[in-house]
Amino acid sequence: FEAWNSPPGREVEYRNNDFSNETRLALKMAPYLNGELFKRKTGYDNLDLYIPDQTIGEFFDFLFQFNFTVEENTRYDEDLELNPEFLGIIFERLVNKKDGAVYTPRTEVDFMCRIALVKWLQKISSCNTRDLYYLFFREMGNGSEFEDYQKEGDFSRKELEELIGLLKNISTCDPASGSGAFPVGMMQVLNEILTNLQSREKTPDHLRNEDDFDRKKAIIANSLYGVEVKRWAVWINQLRLWLSLFVDIPAERDSEFRYSPLPLLPNLDFKIRQGDSLVQRIGNKLFPVQGHANIQSATMKAQITALKKAKIEFFYNRGGNHHEIRKRESDIFKAIINEQIDEKRKELTRLSHQPDAEQTSMFADPSPKQTNLNLYKDQIEQLEKEIESLREERAAFKEEHPLIWNIEFAEIFYDRGGFDIIIGNPPYVRQEDIADPEG
Repeated sequence: FEAWNSPPGREVEYRNNDFSNETRLALKMAPYLNGELFKRKTGYDNLDLYIPDQTIGEFFDFLFQFNFTVEENTRYDEDLELNPEFLGIIFERLVNKKDGAVYTPRTEVDFMCRIALVKWLQKISSCNTRDLYYLFFREMGNGSEFEDYQKEGDFSRKELEELIGLLKNISTCDPASGSGAFPVGMMQVLNEILTNLQSREKTPDHLRNEDDFDRKKAIIANSLYGVEVKRWAVWINQLRLWLSLFVDIPAERDSEFRYSPLPLLPNLDFKIRQGDSLVQRIGNKLFPVQGHANIQSATMKAQITALKKAKIEFFYNRGGNHHEIRKRESDIFKAIINEQIDEKRKELTRLSHQPDAEQTSMFADPSPKQTNLNLYKDQIEQLEKEIESLREERAAFKEEHPLIWNIEFAEIFYDRGGFDIIIGNPPYVRQEDIADPEG
């Protein structure tokens, strides 16, 4: 909890451990990883459990019978080593398929991520569909003897700028992210495609010169989101993303990272959120996912911009804290409800003072006046219902609440109207057969 959670040069508290001078120095000069990875977890790390040395030794003996790597497999790799992907298999065994947990093999994850990105780009980019498929789906694997003949899509300078810009700012979410197969898979695909596009001759210079570490870190910051009901599974998600970054620390920047006074790994608390994606309810009140996404007020837009900035600063360890950001999210949600109530009250007042339609002739049909009255009456009743519903939402809302999409991801829903891509592997059992994950 300390050696990798403090800058190099800081003495570590040893408690009752009698370390050698060599070990003490190694702990003191360990790189500053942070990223909430070594934060003590209440209910886990404060239980003061005692595990005998012999038991730990036997556990290590068992572990080191296997070949481990911290690098995630891609679809081209062979299963020669145990990598972080095996955490997904463990997750499936622990949660069990009868509770809706399904482990998705990396080949399926890879295909789903690629096809989702192609379909999205087809809708919003000016690029030729055939070229997009060549870009995302290689005809042969890496190392093929036909590698020189591989088609990768032909894009103009303008199209390359467009594609890089779109892919760097896309937002994707897995609403049932389990152990992180889809967030990690999407990161791998985006990193591969951006590497390809940034290395082309026609690519402008200002879009080049980005190593895997910085590129992956930016992908996680801008593009990856997830929700998982199991708290410990959220930690597995985060661990896999941290490991995927750690393995790509460039050798030429070794000294920069090893002795950095700032944390090397980002904070992922607001990327993979803990909660139930399906239950948008607090008490007896349902909270609609898209119910408050239309923001017109300049004040509210400024608050959303400030929230986005605070989350970015927190992600990059440049300031802010978890509690402050949670409060910002809650304040924005309550302010939006208040703003909507005020707008509906104004409309209610306007309709209440709207003059009735006048009859212009003694022979005129009286039905227009009656129709007009009924129209206002219906509108007024509807507005009153909407105001009451908003008041109930405001009354039900608490600072500590179950996951509500447009609160937890306020910067996505209020600023962009929602995620660009929703991707995941849903439970392949009927919903009534899925046990309460928190029960």
